[in-house]
Amino acid sequence: MFSSISRYFIRYSWKYDIKKCQYFSLLSSSPIELNIKMKKLIDSRQYKQALDLFDRQLQMSTNVTFTLALKACSQLNDHQRGVRIHEQLSLKSLKDPFLQTSLIHFYMQCHDVDKANRIFSTIKNKTIHMYGAMFKGYILNNMPEKVIELFEKISIEIDEVIIIMLFNACAKLCNSHAIQIGNNILKQLPSSFLHHQKLVNSAIDMLMKFGDVNQAEFLFKKIQNKTLVTYGAIMQGYLINNLFDKVLGVFEKIPLKPNEVLYSIFYNACASLSNEKSIQIGKKYFNQMPTIYLNDIVLTNSAIHMFMKFNEIDIAESLFSKMKKRTLYTYGVMINGYNINEEPQKCLLLFEQMKKENLTINEPISISLIGACSQIGIRSISENIVNQISHLSSNSYLNNSLIDMWGKSSDINQARKIFQSIIQPDIIAYNSMSIQ
Repeated sequence: MFSSISRYFIRYSWKYDIKKCQYFSLLSSSPIELNIKMKKLIDSRQYKQALDLFDRQLQMSTNVTFTLALKACSQLNDHQRGVRIHEQLSLKSLKDPFLQTSLIHFYMQCHDVDKANRIFSTIKNKTIHMYGAMFKGYILNNMPEKVIELFEKISIEIDEVIIIMLFNACAKLCNSHAIQIGNNILKQLPSSFLHHQKLVNSAIDMLMKFGDVNQAEFLFKKIQNKTLVTYGAIMQGYLINNLFDKVLGVFEKIPLKPNEVLYSIFYNACASLSNEKSIQIGKKYFNQMPTIYLNDIVLTNSAIHMFMKFNEIDIAESLFSKMKKRTLYTYGVMINGYNINEEPQKCLLLFEQMKKENLTINEPISISLIGACSQIGIRSISENIVNQISHLSSNSYLNNSLIDMWGKSSDINQARKIFQSIIQPDIIAYNSMSIQ
């Protein structure tokens, strides 16, 4: 009995010593060592462990340590913990430019834009990195107009990073002021900017969003060493400007191995054309594509959409069944595909599958379901679907679809009721009612 107890305590003591050693091995003997350990943890995405280490050795922390801790909070989107770290900073530390930039980045990342604005406004000597943090934060929080507004106030020399973010903001806005600012800055750039790949790519994207295809093509042709991102920018630009044949033309001439992004853009262009040539080319390159690319959800969604537009339902269904993970958009592509191929019953069956997976339908899927009900033309089925999409806000697209559905379901009273609820009916609404 005594020897058993002795062995137990020896074994327990041994395990305790190991845990103790592991604990103390994480602790640092100097601020530099602490910062190095925290940086390694952050680089390996062990953000919680980095913050735990920070908490244990707070007394040894320097401004660099606080900067690393704020970075970990930003990655975790831990607003409360970041605020506590902010409150622990001394008045002297609060004047450190790197810490000021980190605080701006942290609050922007946590969507506390007002706090980031207040910190930025109190800084007398603003650096280019601070402006960069503000620009990045505004774009992250979907406030591109603030980027342009702040850009017009910059009084220090700007760099390529700032210009790239400005171009991104202009591309998102696409109003007259954004177009003017974007074009003016682009004209002021020296020809050497063509050697900066990211800057040129963002310029092409911006010009394509402006609808200035000729200028975007001019830049594209000037680039000597084109990357996959460059090809993606020009192809996506052609796609949004409905120049689908040009997408196919660029894709077939790419001297590099296309990635998943380029294949997705290519499939979308083929789907939009759906003519004999695009069907032939789309199938050809799909068969040549590495099968591992089908692990990419966006690419598979594009391929499903393409085959649905080609009336190749079996191939689309096969791709859908093999997907390990499906998004709401995936279901939307399938339901819309069944709808355009006049397979309304399959639309409703897939909708039942969505409900089992607790997916909440959005407006595009609802319109496709309404379209399926229009094809079926049975009032009870229409009523059942309408009851399940009652959470959606009313708008012209939804109302017009409902008018058409009720009319084809032989319920003219419901169609008229919706029509009369529209304050300013458009031509589609009038046409939908006139054929009832």
